[in-house]
Parts: sequence; C-alpha cells; structure tokens
Amino acid sequence: MFICVLNSSAFAQEPIKLTNEDHRLINMTTLAFNLCVQQDARQQLDNYADVRVIAGHAINHCDEKLDELREKLGDKMNPASFAGLERHLKNRAIRKLLPQLMYQKSAGEG
Repeated sequence: MFICVLNSSAFAQEPIKLTNEDHRLINMTTLAFNLCVQQDARQQLDNYADVRVIAGHAINHCDEKLDELREKLGDKMNPASFAGLERHLKNRAIRKLLPQLMYQKSAGEG
C-alpha cells in the first residue's frame, strides 16, 4: 500500500508584497483608468447605438493605463494576480459606466 500526502501549501501562490507606494500607484492608476473610460465613452456616445459597444470601446482604448501599471509593478505581482486585479478594475468600470450611458442615451444626449 502506497500513501502519498501532499502539502497543499506548496502549491499555494506566494503572497504579494506591495508597499504603500505600490498601493498608491494602483489607486492613482485606477482613477486615471476610470477617468479615461468615462471620457472616451462620452466621445463615442454618438458613434454607436449600443451602450455595450461604447463601453467595450472605451475599456479597450484605456487599456494602456493598466499596461503601464503592469510594467511599473514588474515582478511584485505574479501574472495571475495582476490578471485578477485587471479583471476587477475593468468590471467595476463597466458596472459604473453602463447605467450612465443608458441614461445619457435615453435622455437624447447621444
């Protein structure tokens, strides 16, 4: 009989060690990303009928902000952790943006 015991902590990802400056950088980049998304969406309001297309365009246009953050954080975050952060930031930006776009479209602003 062969018994194999695996230490699950060996498969766990290493903890992320971010400084206060790193957290400040993440917060400032988040603000810049959200502002970029809002501004680009407003500019695209007349170009598309579907607010989801406008939101997607704005997110793609402002991706460079998150790319800059990835470069600045470098090796401090593993790729999977950064992908989770990026997904969270994009989803939150879209959740904030869609109701605003729907209201502006219904009000005839775009």
